[in-house]
Amino acid sequence: MSYGSATDLLGFLIARVEGEPLGAVLKRRIFDPLGMKDTSFLVPPDKRDRRAAAYGFNDEEHLIKRTTRSGVFVEERPVEMTYESGGQGLWSTVDDYLRFARLFLGDGSVDGVRLLRPEMLARMMTNAAI
Repeated sequence: MSYGSATDLLGFLIARVEGEPLGAVLKRRIFDPLGMKDTSFLVPPDKRDRRAAAYGFNDEEHLIKRTTRSGVFVEERPVEMTYESGGQGLWSTVDDYLRFARLFLGDGSVDGVRLLRPEMLARMMTNAAI
């Protein structure tokens, strides 16, 4: 199955319009205002031991830890890679993700920080006819 690349294109356009890498835009406009201190396209070396492990089943249906060369299931992007995808590649923590998810429960704001107007949030959560 293949998904569309619209979110990747959107991330590229946001970076171009803002004149800085997508990660910097997300940090300035979303992560910092919400206090999401552990969300980024790269996991700093001093925090890599905090990454969650992925598990799956082998051919004998035994539960095993899934790893790659770097020891985690999902390879991290190379530090020298400049492209940051709008559709994939962010690393985060449960606490940071919860802060983001609370936007949808808090009518577009979290702890007094408003990132979305209620009417914009309503549009985001409305099914569109295709």
